[in-house]
Amino acid sequence: MPDEPIRLNRLISRSFPADRIAPATARRALEDVRAEIGDDLSEDIRLLVSEIVTNSVLHGPSAPAAAVELRVWASDDVVRVAVTDQGAGFEPQERPTGGDRSGWGLMMVDRLADRWGVELGSGTEVWFEMRRTDARSPDGRPGAVCLN
Repeated sequence: MPDEPIRLNRLISRSFPADRIAPATARRALEDVRAEIGDDLSEDIRLLVSEIVTNSVLHGPSAPAAAVELRVWASDDVVRVAVTDQGAGFEPQERPTGGDRSGWGLMMVDRLADRWGVELGSGTEVWFEMRRTDARSPDGRPGAVCLN
């Protein structure tokens, strides 16, 4: 029998200036939904959001009106996070090496998130999903996801 879609409820949709305090602003926004995210995922999600928002600030457009959007959805099974900026996108770089001071953000996303990706369109969206500990299917595969 095919997996039923997982229905996600929007927890947060915030837009803020793409400036040097954007990562801290995004982390503070996540505090408002910490109870819905759950303590087991909260710190990893904060870390990944901070890294992705930092990338948006460093590599996205630098116009005075540049903004970053943070959206978070959740269900009993999964938490999905998306960070969007108005940038033109990027080519993933090779993995950083031990002495590199930058370039670790997407590697952390790859290691900690169950699924992630980049969507290009009217901007750049980096999204990731983290499954709740007790929500894994017997074969470890995620089900389909439907956003509300």
